[in-house]
Amino acid sequence: MTTGLAPHPFYAPTVPHQAFMIFQCMFTVITPALITGAFAERMRFGPLSAALIGILAGAGCYLGILIKNKFGYDDSFDVVGIHGVGEVIGLLCVGLLASSLVNPGGANGLFFGNPAQLVLQLLAILVTMAYSFIGTYILLKLVDQILGLRLTESDEIQGLDLSQHKEVAYEI
Repeated sequence: MTTGLAPHPFYAPTVPHQAFMIFQCMFTVITPALITGAFAERMRFGPLSAALIGILAGAGCYLGILIKNKFGYDDSFDVVGIHGVGEVIGLLCVGLLASSLVNPGGANGLFFGNPAQLVLQLLAILVTMAYSFIGTYILLKLVDQILGLRLTESDEIQGLDLSQHKEVAYEI
């Protein structure tokens, strides 16, 4: 397969350029996840530690969603309940369970004699939360100034399909 500006001779005649462009954009979207996975690969755990992390992360993220429902804050994609809680659990587990026996290039966690690793992980949690909060706040303020964040009450009552898209999505 060649690279460059010229369309590929095999798929160019059959795949519309816009469809191919959207396909390529998917890789741009998942690039942060790929980078995260590459870093996660560097810190390895034993099988029992990995199972414990999976159980804690699954249960913790589920509880994060339940807490959202209890407090009633607006998080339609469960970003805090899944990604926020999952991040905290994952980083704490690295600080507790990392083992240089499994990954000689890595550091031990608290349970393997290195309390400093847990302190580093706690610092990483605080820095990540502060960065995410401040960045999100700035972006929300910017979007609010340019476009506005809320619809009018009458648009919400009318429904977004009709008020924003000028169409009826469901006719009952």
